[in-house]
Amino acid sequence: MDVKNFSATVYGNRSAGAYVIGGGVITAEDSSFVSKADAAAVIASGGTYKLKNTILEGVMGIKNRGGINTDSTSTFDNVTVRAVKNMSNYITGAKAKAAADAWEKASGTTELMHFMMSDADMTIGQLCENYDVNDSAKKELFETLSEIAGETYTEDTKLRSSVLDNTYYNYSAGAYTGTTDFSDVPYLVVGSAYGGTVSSVMEFEAAGENLLFTNSKFENTNGDDYNYLIASEAGSAPVITFDNSDASGIIWNEGDIERVVEGMSRSRSSALTVTFKNSDFTGSFADGSNGLWEVSGLSYTNSSGKTTSLNGNYYGAEANFGISATFSGDSVWTVTHDSYLGSLTIEDNASIQAPSGYKLEMTVNGKKTDIKPGTYTGEIVITVTKV
Repeated sequence: MDVKNFSATVYGNRSAGAYVIGGGVITAEDSSFVSKADAAAVIASGGTYKLKNTILEGVMGIKNRGGINTDSTSTFDNVTVRAVKNMSNYITGAKAKAAADAWEKASGTTELMHFMMSDADMTIGQLCENYDVNDSAKKELFETLSEIAGETYTEDTKLRSSVLDNTYYNYSAGAYTGTTDFSDVPYLVVGSAYGGTVSSVMEFEAAGENLLFTNSKFENTNGDDYNYLIASEAGSAPVITFDNSDASGIIWNEGDIERVVEGMSRSRSSALTVTFKNSDFTGSFADGSNGLWEVSGLSYTNSSGKTTSLNGNYYGAEANFGISATFSGDSVWTVTHDSYLGSLTIEDNASIQAPSGYKLEMTVNGKKTDIKPGTYTGEIVITVTKV
């Protein structure tokens, strides 16, 4: 698919601004793709983007899912990638959980199948028939959903955009688990049986492709605590290059975890490789819970049953020092928070510095090491302290 001077804005849950899969290629120039409730651009199973002079804006700017394909390189030239999470028009919190509980009571299950959620003409009445919900349970369900929605729900009420649809907002339209699915933590979907995804400029779920950015810009409007630039999760291993493209935020590697993705539970080990070439980076590298921090006023229960206020790592993954970073050309990394890496290369003209009023200290495998040009491997920890 090849478009020019094209714009698309989508509003439905699970609706990407653009979606490329497999051997597909989408090229776009002087265009924009906006998703109010999902990713602006989704890459699945080896799909490729060739974008120029284009804007990507979504709850996630770019999402890569479904397999590691190192043969695929997506290129972004003079592209703006923006993460904007605003669920104000969607049902969240206690109302969302009440709708989910009402459906479970009526149907005996938390399940809502993908194809039913994707059918724009699906009614709640037909949904009840598909799940063999009896008349009395159906009547009670309509009454409860009507009370939650503040309007009358009937057999003919469309599932899409109903309180039940919004309640089950889930990238893969799976069942929900736990008690934190509807809390305002830095996840788009939390505790889902199909995996959680971070509201990030770039988000990777059980995937990994090559992404090359030249002369591009990045923005996350979620606030400093949730300013994720990259999130590599659930066994992902992306390779990302910034060329003349300054960036800021948290670059996070989930680490090692037992996770369910698309219905399959197994041990998953994430990693990521990032190169800054003639590009300044202001931010930090986090690994598992290392490099994250507690947020005042935030409290949620992670999947291990532990109540926490960390600004990420809902699943409680273990750090694996899976991040490899290279700074080349005239790149400058300004370290804003303690950072954790497994490999760090600083080329001759590149530098690493502390913000004004702070100092840096680096250890490699526990041994204090000068921060100077070279390649370092092992358990690399860079700490930021006030002068």
